Amino acid sequence: KCKIVYYDIKGNNKNIRHKNIYNIKNIETKNNKIKFNILKDKNLVGNFETSLIGDFNLENWCASIALAIELKLPLQKIQSSVKSFKGVKALAY
Repeated sequence: KCKIVYYDIKGNNKNIRHKNIYNIKNIETKNNKIKFNILKDKNLVGNFETSLIGDFNLENWCASIALAIELKLPLQKIQSSVKSFKGVKALAY
């Protein structure tokens, strides 16, 4: 009994026939950075850039950005956060 939001990193899953589907399009890798667009129900949400490369990171970004948008965080804040995030580090104990 809660809102369900779907995501598919490249929008290739033809089996999902629901609304509220976020996906990534126009992935461009250049100079150790990835630029991509996030779409919701085939409508452009925004353009993003990250230094975290790889499909696994893109999948995490898609889910994280979808959550932030659903929580109604400002788009510019989401974009700047994605761009400036450098990843996590494990601390040695």
